Amino acid sequence: LVYSTYLGGSGWDSAHSVAADGQGNVYVTGITQSRDFPTTANAHDDTLDGQIDLYVTKISAAGDRVMYSTYLGGSGGDEGFAIAVDGQGNAHVVGSTDSRNFPTQNAFQGTNRGVVNAFVTKLNSSGNGLLYSTYLGGSRIDEAEGIAVDGSGAYVVGTSFSTNFPTHQAMDPTHNGDADVFVTKLTPAGNALIYSTYLGGGGIETASGIAVDGGRNAYLTGVTDSNNFPTLSAVQPALAGSSDLFVAKLKNDGSALVYSTYLGGRGKETGYDITVDGSGQASVTGDTESDDYPTRNALQGSRGGGPDACISKLTAAGSGLVFSTYLGGSKADRGYGISANGSGDLYVVGTTASANFETVGSL
Repeated sequence: LVYSTYLGGSGWDSAHSVAADGQGNVYVTGITQSRDFPTTANAHDDTLDGQIDLYVTKISAAGDRVMYSTYLGGSGGDEGFAIAVDGQGNAHVVGSTDSRNFPTQNAFQGTNRGVVNAFVTKLNSSGNGLLYSTYLGGSRIDEAEGIAVDGSGAYVVGTSFSTNFPTHQAMDPTHNGDADVFVTKLTPAGNALIYSTYLGGGGIETASGIAVDGGRNAYLTGVTDSNNFPTLSAVQPALAGSSDLFVAKLKNDGSALVYSTYLGGRGKETGYDITVDGSGQASVTGDTESDDYPTRNALQGSRGGGPDACISKLTAAGSGLVFSTYLGGSKADRGYGISANGSGDLYVVGTTASANFETVGSL
């Protein structure tokens, strides 16, 4: 270990997402019920405002110092699901809130329009002020679960139950089923949409992972049970089981799909996270209950038992698999996070209940 630390107060605290900047400083978000969650003197908000608030904490590269730590929320329930950091050290956080007084600043949408709305917040590099903070949603339930940033803005993905979720320059401006994915890109100032679109079929779709390449194309993953989920140049053009994971690539202006595919077998699959390397090849992780999950050049060619984690890397065109593998032992295993380095190697994290999960060179 380089370092390992607790982070929390006397109540319940959970970490949902982590990001790092070019200096190796680490940014963490999640949720807390602790009134004594550690905050710093320069915090944007040093008080728990509701029963549950999200928090944003920045830890030094050595792990020995909290550089800033702040609550963020209103009088209701607020949850931080994902975090990303830009080249200037500003942290971007997304999640969900049912608060009517969630803190807003330079907002595209200044009020909560529904039961639960998504939010997008950009903190300054010192953690003591909001560069922007906005609700994002319609009249029902909307949750943002993934974010990526580049110099042109913030890319947000999540799930919408609202038929009036805000759309702009949309590939699909119409809510198609019980729940659809939404993909929204905000300007760097956060006060306007560059594009915002639904993506889905007649059933239920949820999305939790998003990545962006150097051409500003967005890649996303999640789960669908729709037999009419939009596909294009697909590895797998049809739903194979009761639910499949999906992988989709959107054009850089959000106006069309570059490719979109189901990925799954006769059982259930869920996609949790996605990454893209410098060659434009997207890799996804999740879990599968199928004995016929599509594999290629597999590290593990068959399911170990229970749900297994699955890892699949698509070609740049999206119409083929570079490799695809199960990963798991005799009990339940799930892949929740994935990242690629400059050489295209993949790092995958998740959970296992298997005593025979394969380990190599382990701590």
